[in-house]
Amino acid sequence: YQDLLRGFAGVIRTGGDMKKFFQGITDHLFQKRALSVQSFLDSLGIIAETYVLMLIAFPLMLVVMLSIMASIGGNLGGVDVFSFMYLLAFILIPICGVMFLFILDTMQPKG
Repeated sequence: YQDLLRGFAGVIRTGGDMKKFFQGITDHLFQKRALSVQSFLDSLGIIAETYVLMLIAFPLMLVVMLSIMASIGGNLGGVDVFSFMYLLAFILIPICGVMFLFILDTMQPKG
């Protein structure tokens, strides 16, 4: 706000047009905000693609593979396949979802 006050004081001292000054300031601030929002939307697109891959497509393929393994009669390093599927569905996916929420919260432009 220091630049705004200095510019305003300069306009008052020189007898300039305050309406033009404030119009220029608001145009500049709106352009700055629009660039910030556009940058956030670009990042949001990347995060959305990552979310779909990590929390929808990959777990779905993993569940299909684990179901096939369970029907054949295999296990993963001595761990039952169904136990691993429960771990995936009830622990890993929700934790990753919460992590994505924190990432989005920190990326969101403030103000």
